[in-house]
Amino acid sequence: MRNTPPKPLCWLLVLVLIFEWGGIFAWPSRSQAAQPVSLALPSAAELAKAGAFTPQMPSRPSVSPDELVARSEALSKAIPRVRYDPAARAQALGPGVDPAFRFVRDQIRYEAYPGVLRGAQGTYAARAGNAFDRSLLLADLLERKGLKIRFAMGRLPRPPAERLFARIFDPAPPLEADAVGKAAAFGQAEAEAFMARLRARAVRDYAAIRKALGNALPSKATPPRDEVLREIEAHVWVQVEQNGRWVDLDTAFPDATPGRTYATADRTSEALPKGVDQRITVRITSEALTGGSLKTEIALEFSALAEELLDRQIFVTHAPGGGGGLGGAIAGATLGPDTWVPMLWVDGETHPGKPISFGDQTAGERGRPPGGGLGGLFGAGGALAPSRYFAAEWLEFEIVFPDGGREVTRRALVDRAGMVWRQAGNLDPARLRPLARDAQGLLAPRDLHNIWFTAGRHNLAEFADAVSFFPQWASAVGKTPRGDLDFGQMVWPLAMQAFSFLIRSDHLIVPALNDSPSHRFYADSPRILIVSVGLDPRPAGENQYYLYYDLRRDRLRGLAREGSAERGVVERKLWFGVLEGALEHETGVQYAMGTGVDASGVASTSGLLTAEGAVVFRPGAAAREGAGAVSPETTARIAYALGSGAVLVVPRAALRGGLTGWWEIARQGADTRAVLGDDLNAVVIKGPPGRSPTWEPTSRTTHTIDSRGNRLVPKQPPDKCKKGGPEYVGVIRCVVIPLLPVLLAFAFVLGAAIYMWHGWQEIVANGPHY
Repeated sequence: MRNTPPKPLCWLLVLVLIFEWGGIFAWPSRSQAAQPVSLALPSAAELAKAGAFTPQMPSRPSVSPDELVARSEALSKAIPRVRYDPAARAQALGPGVDPAFRFVRDQIRYEAYPGVLRGAQGTYAARAGNAFDRSLLLADLLERKGLKIRFAMGRLPRPPAERLFARIFDPAPPLEADAVGKAAAFGQAEAEAFMARLRARAVRDYAAIRKALGNALPSKATPPRDEVLREIEAHVWVQVEQNGRWVDLDTAFPDATPGRTYATADRTSEALPKGVDQRITVRITSEALTGGSLKTEIALEFSALAEELLDRQIFVTHAPGGGGGLGGAIAGATLGPDTWVPMLWVDGETHPGKPISFGDQTAGERGRPPGGGLGGLFGAGGALAPSRYFAAEWLEFEIVFPDGGREVTRRALVDRAGMVWRQAGNLDPARLRPLARDAQGLLAPRDLHNIWFTAGRHNLAEFADAVSFFPQWASAVGKTPRGDLDFGQMVWPLAMQAFSFLIRSDHLIVPALNDSPSHRFYADSPRILIVSVGLDPRPAGENQYYLYYDLRRDRLRGLAREGSAERGVVERKLWFGVLEGALEHETGVQYAMGTGVDASGVASTSGLLTAEGAVVFRPGAAAREGAGAVSPETTARIAYALGSGAVLVVPRAALRGGLTGWWEIARQGADTRAVLGDDLNAVVIKGPPGRSPTWEPTSRTTHTIDSRGNRLVPKQPPDKCKKGGPEYVGVIRCVVIPLLPVLLAFAFVLGAAIYMWHGWQEIVANGPHY
């Protein structure tokens, strides 16, 4: 079954996920006092010993299907539902206002950031939020009790705002155990081993970076204090109706009580007004060289509130052709055989975009009709219009903040051009790189991209339920008739693995940064992870698949209680970037070992670091050392990063050619990311020859977009219009002939109009004929 992973591969994915369970559930089960220490900032003594680092490889898991089923069911049952379910919490709190008020006041820690980010559910899972999100949670708990509420908004005066700023650094309240008790014991050894490998690698990398930087660390890593205070001053709280009057419920301070207020209400409303939310827009754009200049068109655009997209399964893929219906058929014929429709799949809903022509011909071939379908008559290779050359397809994420600020993060899905080509004065289409192909056609639009937005701790109960379903899913895959699986069923294993990566980051790494009462780290806007699966062409034999874990946007807000603690924020920002890079590498190695792949096929920035150490490139400096060995594209990317004010720490071994990577430290905020190759914040895992372990939407795929454009449906059997033969024969048979009556009618009307026009001109010139 082409679009379904074979059953043995399904079980390999299950076995790989066993590693994830061990690392996810066993470690959060420990006390809050013990958890951060495991990944806390290393001491000077520990850094001095970092040179003795020796990579360790995990063992391959061996668990029978029956044992896996038993363990996964026990795991799911052991998770305390009240820890993640606000409805269960509302019921457990009992009747009345006071229990819910005290719970939010005492158990949901305060964090400052702009507007609504997590919503009620996300705030409950994260156990943290700003005034907006904490108010949404309190309102949700009260409404579940049948109480009538509304929101009040006003400006908090500066003195209480300063006091609320100080509350950000209060110790975290003890959490109910994320533990799963005895059910997690099976993963404890694997978890201990994984964490040991992760920390050892991160300490080695951090020591190399600190040695290369010396004492020249960034001087500032926190946002201006006045900016944070202005966010705090935009205050909101809940009011509840009791005995015909509205009672204020402001949980902002530890000594807060029902009826007490800290700001004057400027307005009240049953729901928070529009414009106070953080919003995410996902775009796919195509870039083409037309008339000597690059033109960008939006092929797909989807927008939603940030809280609506956090922890949602989101995929980007493409369907071959121009889409469903007559319009899609015409679009496919017009744009050519390399036409694909980008699609965004969000928790079961498909949002298709406009067709994109991926044609990479740069000149027509003599002796043949124009290529590219009807578009060949007017586009590339044609004779009636200027040429159009596909250059790139981009995935964009735009975050809009309540104050109107915008930030765009981009990722190239496919790029024929590169930075050097774009910087050239003459955009020569002949120098665009050809697109990779195999016997089924283009590879790039067949890639699958899983997107996750995160802003804090996650619902482990839901994840445990999903994991417990894994064996049943694998069994169903082996019995499902050809073509009957829907998209969500086919890509579900990849989503589970990707989500487990985020859990490790948000439940283990981020809390480890908060090991000091003088510092506080948290997500103040969405972080973005992209996990991509695709095929790499091979000169001989079958293609091999690749897997990317790309931390595309991976920034945290770091705050210092006082100015003297600023250096600690800088150090922990560097440490966070190193930890995330080490997590990418160790996750890649774990995946490789679990699926029987040679771990040497795992590439990351951390993997490029050797005993030779690293060299620093600072803004204004040329890439001198070893620069002659790297490609012009890498040199251009280094220059671009330095031009933005970033500092680069490059492994010396990476400057001798081949795959290149570095740690990039941003000028503003000291945010650190591990960059690999062509701007991937990623680890790359190369699999064995064979199919990708997920859906491959080739021209032979069993599903496509229906005529309404809102879901995937099985493709219809081939008809006479889609049989083999030269492309232009298919165009004549399937497009020209069906449209011939319309074309003839149009020609008749046009001819009649021209005849009448000439007749009228003759009458005007010579007068009427009698």
